[in-house]
Amino acid sequence: SKYSWSELHCSLLDYHSTLLHDININWKRYGSYSELDEKKDKEVRDRIIDQREKAKHDDRNALYLIETNLYLHHESETLAIRDDINLLLAYANWLVVLNDVADMCYFADNEAYIEITDEYVVDTLSDDQDAEELNGLHHRIYSYSEGVKRNLETDSEYLEKVKETFKEDMGFTFPDFLDILSYFSYSFSEEIVKKVGNNVFRAPMKELLSDFLMQMNGVITEEDATNLFNYLVVTFQNLKTENGRVDFYLPIGKRRTRDTRFELMPLVSINGDIIFSPITMDYLKKDWLNGIMDFVLPYEVGMNKTKQLILRWKNLYEKQIVYDIANSFKQNKFDIVKTNFELRKLNKAHPQWLGDYDVFAVDVKNKSIWIVECKVIEKVATFYDMYRQQNRFFNEHKEDEKFQKRVDYLHEKADQVIQELGCSEHMGYKVMPYMCMNKVLVSRYKKVAFPIVSYPELVELISEVTRK
Repeated sequence: SKYSWSELHCSLLDYHSTLLHDININWKRYGSYSELDEKKDKEVRDRIIDQREKAKHDDRNALYLIETNLYLHHESETLAIRDDINLLLAYANWLVVLNDVADMCYFADNEAYIEITDEYVVDTLSDDQDAEELNGLHHRIYSYSEGVKRNLETDSEYLEKVKETFKEDMGFTFPDFLDILSYFSYSFSEEIVKKVGNNVFRAPMKELLSDFLMQMNGVITEEDATNLFNYLVVTFQNLKTENGRVDFYLPIGKRRTRDTRFELMPLVSINGDIIFSPITMDYLKKDWLNGIMDFVLPYEVGMNKTKQLILRWKNLYEKQIVYDIANSFKQNKFDIVKTNFELRKLNKAHPQWLGDYDVFAVDVKNKSIWIVECKVIEKVATFYDMYRQQNRFFNEHKEDEKFQKRVDYLHEKADQVIQELGCSEHMGYKVMPYMCMNKVLVSRYKKVAFPIVSYPELVELISEVTRK
């Protein structure tokens, strides 16, 4: 807090912008090459993942330091040199890791630990075996990131509805919001800005507002444009506020209920001037667009109508994924394919509590019964939200246990069910259960006896049966 907050902010914002650039470039690089042998391909992919994941972690440290500096808002003539900033980033890294491990310890008991040494030093430790298993998760996430098969008609319909609910929740229109983010990303007039970093600019707010209104050419009123500018200017004193409650530390894990964050409001006001970085504005635009398409908003406070709409949108995909998977079985010539299938339809002797199998497919040649439980869940961006989601899924709703009961019953009754389905040879069928999701997910709370796979992974598994 001894350094000039405004000068330190410009340096940190420049660093943050560089990291965002690295994150974006490495995402585009992954899988963009061809004609490499298997060993070299793995080496390149490993290197890209390592570089991108390191940049993502370093960026979290930078954001933590940016928000801390903005909150403290310390006036000083002392300028932070590179060594000072590196020291501050190292300290921020320790606090970010400590926060993550605290969240892990709160929700789980076997992934990470906090140890206080005899010298009263707090160390963060992790379970090596679990850490090694989770490292492999990155490759799956990068390789199978497509999610569900999109329906353009459904998406267009709901995007139009989002425009309505967004205006009701936020007070300004979604197209206007995207326009101002685009303006700060690449269309502001260079004549009115002063470059204060590699990707950081400073300009009088009044001139930026006038320039924006001129470029919009009457599409937006001055009042609405002013509201947009004011929304995007971060309010320093609210950075420690989460769900309306002020905390004593930066609640960086509470993304869902924390509506004042620098990522959301990347404009900083200094004596009538605005400091901004184009790449952060472009990143924010993508965060909103991608978040809505992935059924998760950048935050939910005050977004009740849009949140409810997105849940209805998500539920449609949870129904659609069932038929998309069934079509994949049919395209790969499985002999029997059923959706939302109840065994009681074959024989009333099967129990009522069993419920239905989302997708039920029989491969007579390989004597296998595939049963698929389909789930579409929100993507998450913090450890806290991830553990909270998994706690709800595995512990509170016990989704895995419900499916496991149907798996166990079919294991016991497989021969009987195959006979009831009319197959001439009905002995020796194996049951192949899968829980299929719109994203790659690994259970962190408990061991599950069946694979949890993403939609593109399951489609690939089904097609491999045909090639054998």
